[in-house]
Amino acid sequence: MIASKYWKIFLDLKEKIKMSRKMIYKIVVLILLIMVALVYSKNKDNGTNALKTTDIAPLFISIDHNDNEIKLSDYLGKYVVIYFFPKAFTPGWTKQACGFRDKYDIYIDNNIVVLGISYDSPKKLRKFREKHRLPFTFISDYDKSISKKYNSGGILFPSRKTIIIDPKGTIIEIVENINIDSHSTDIINIVLNHQKLEDIN
Repeated sequence: MIASKYWKIFLDLKEKIKMSRKMIYKIVVLILLIMVALVYSKNKDNGTNALKTTDIAPLFISIDHNDNEIKLSDYLGKYVVIYFFPKAFTPGWTKQACGFRDKYDIYIDNNIVVLGISYDSPKKLRKFREKHRLPFTFISDYDKSISKKYNSGGILFPSRKTIIIDPKGTIIEIVENINIDSHSTDIINIVLNHQKLEDIN
């Protein structure tokens, strides 16, 4: 009887170990699939359809943090900074957004509009904006269509990227290597340099 009892415990334990191994295997496979998909997405973005400077910025219509319709064409005549970020309320992207906030007077003085874009819902973006007193507009790319147009699409999140568009609607800079600590200042310098070249020409 005792031997039978311990044999049953042994079999139960063995079955649990098997289940654990199966679960670990499934998790590993899932991670590998996600990694492959991300690499594919990145390679696709770097292909022949990738945007480049001097291209006309793709137009889009979406909804902002207040659930209002927003169109890129509404901002013709202004410099537009579109920055894609993975997710609201994460530490790094909060720091990036607050960098824009702290320099926003300079942006306004130089006719620059900032549009932050993620897959987050308007409600979440609205809470993010209110909590950190962010003065600029956020756009919910709920269907991932804008990110795809700008080669910034990802499976779970858009890839980090900033696009600078001149008042005529032409892309003047694409920034992918982003230093969160200096990003807002870096963007201002790019726009100011462009304005100087325009004045010379």
